Amino acid sequence: DGTLTSGDSYLAYLIGFVVRHPSRLVRLLHLPWPLLRFSMGLIDNVSLKRHFLRACLGGIQCLELQRWTQTFLDRLVSQGLSRDGLVALERHRRDGDMLILLSASFDFYVEELGRRLRFDHVLCTKAAWNGDYLSGDLAGPNRYGLEKLRCLAEMKTQVGEMPVIAYAELDRLGRTRAN
Repeated sequence: DGTLTSGDSYLAYLIGFVVRHPSRLVRLLHLPWPLLRFSMGLIDNVSLKRHFLRACLGGIQCLELQRWTQTFLDRLVSQGLSRDGLVALERHRRDGDMLILLSASFDFYVEELGRRLRFDHVLCTKAAWNGDYLSGDLAGPNRYGLEKLRCLAEMKTQVGEMPVIAYAELDRLGRTRAN
């Protein structure tokens, strides 16, 4: 978010879904409290992410989420990607670099974005499911902050000397971007 996209894709994804499903608006009424607690340092990024995921998407069936993902990504790819970022991505691809998309956002849309942009690997936060329904929880580590660096270091050990280019925002303030 902010490296290849022009803004926060997770929030845009959630808002777009809720706008199309206004019956979910009532589920958002509690969200100011976790936001306040997060801003005060009382809860971490993972807790805040869970609150938003449960409120906006918890209990949604996989097929419905896939339909929204296609609509969302069609618009994101056509209007919401950084031109400079895409130029750099193509340059790296031509140079034969291994391209890795690292994102703290969720697999239910980031993996498809990675396929559309032809990344070699996509490492992102995994969502938990109850059968065919999104549970509203994480199914593994939040690929945020230092976890991204850990993933990249692990990937680097697997590929040896091959040049690796990772697109990721490394801190929540957006001051450090790696590509």
